[in-house]
Amino acid sequence: MPELIINKIRYPIQGILFDKDGTLLDFIYLWGKWSEWMHRHYESLLPLGAIRPASLGGVTA
Repeated sequence: MPELIINKIRYPIQGILFDKDGTLLDFIYLWGKWSEWMHRHYESLLPLGAIRPASLGGVTA
């Protein structure tokens, strides 16, 4: 049986759940904070006055 190992603890895997439309799992709750952190982190790496890429909410030509 496949196992998921986190911090040296083994969890048996009996199935995989796909929820593409958010019916079972709240997408914003699960991924929203993470994506906000990623946005702030990578935006902070840009030099002051730099043009932000469209992936960070910048203007596209």
